[in-house]
This record gives sequence, structure tokens and C-alpha cells, in this order.
Amino acid sequence: MARPKNMIPRFVSFDMEELAMIQSKMSAGEIADFWINAVSDLRNGCVRNDVNPFIKRQYKIAQSRMSLRQETNRKYYKESTKRGRKPTEKPAQEQETPTEAPELKLDVAVTKPEKHGYGPNKLVMLTEEEGTNLRQLYGNDLELAIEILDSYLLQGSKAAKAYKSHAAVLRRGNWVWKKVQETKTTEIRKQTAEQNQKNAQNRDGRTFRERDMDARGAEARMLMGLQNG
Repeated sequence: MARPKNMIPRFVSFDMEELAMIQSKMSAGEIADFWINAVSDLRNGCVRNDVNPFIKRQYKIAQSRMSLRQETNRKYYKESTKRGRKPTEKPAQEQETPTEAPELKLDVAVTKPEKHGYGPNKLVMLTEEEGTNLRQLYGNDLELAIEILDSYLLQGSKAAKAYKSHAAVLRRGNWVWKKVQETKTTEIRKQTAEQNQKNAQNRDGRTFRERDMDARGAEARMLMGLQNG
């Protein structure tokens, strides 16, 4: 007997923001393997022990959607039977312009990870997973990146209010990332200049300007001695 076709994958709809975050940590080869396994698991009912948690969660959500659709259709055809015709039978006036079952509005409750506020004003909203991924990206510079974005959000501009994901704004290559790199470069240059100045002063306790003036004075005295001699 042929195996019944699995209809659940037709109801799968991915959370693109979460999917992008997952794939940002993968290489090109890992992404290819991810989708090969995802397609196979969705078609086979996610029965493997090592199914990706994200894929398994999407499969369960799709299963709920399909069950809700089936229940709606069952009620629709039951009402059709009560009205005196078979569910598949259409009245004469409907044969030319057949109608379909009422469109189902899905309202499946999906628990999203909780977001917490970060920064001096607690305006940068990140989940625990987003914070961990950004820490791996920025290292000790994450506090600076969050402070920059937090300050920008405080201004309340239209662009800032339009941000749907603060984690996306903080990713590599975006304006916050570039601002952090510029700030670090400026700070390094400042520290290097201060260190060079300290090194120059520590040689004999005098600044470069003081040593230069003494050298010019000694040169002038030598010239005067030669002229007097």
C-alpha cells in the first residue's frame, strides 16, 4: 500500500528574522546541509532524533494550522449536507462560478523569545540568543555598540522608530558596526599620540619643544664664539 502523502509541509511558514539569525552563524556548506535536512525532515514528519529544533518547532506549528483548516472544512461540508445537497454537489447557479470554502483566518499562538532592554536608556531590545550572538561578534565592544544605538534611539527619529529588529541593526557591516570601528580607530590614535608624548618627556624630563630651544641656543652661542675668535 502506498504511503499516505504528508500534507503538513504545505502549511509551513518560517520566521524569517529567526531564520536569518540562525544562518548567520553557518558557512555556505552548513546552510546547504541545513536545507537538505530541513526538506527531508518536513516531508518525513520530523521523526529523526537530531532534527533541528527550529525546524521541529515550525513543523508543529504547521501541524496545528493543518488541523485547524481540516476542522473548518469539516464544519463547512457538514453544513452543506444539512442544506440538502452533497458536499461535492453545487447548485445550478453555482456551477458556472463555483465557490470555495470560506477563507480561514489562522490565529495560532506562537511563543516568541522575550526581549530585554539594554543600554543607558534600556531602549535596545534583544533576546538572550541575539545578545549571545552579538557578544561573539563584537566581544568587549558590544557595550559601545549598544550605547551608540541606544543614544540614536533616544532621539526618536522616524528612521529609529521604523527599526523592527535592533539585532539586525547591530550586525556586521551596518552603520553601528562601522561607527564602532571608527571610534576604536580614533581612540587608538589618541592613545598612541599621548604615549609618544609621554615617551618624549621621560627621556630627560623635558618636552620636545624645550629640547629644541636648548639646541638652538647652543648653536647660537657656538656661532658667537666663532665670530669673537
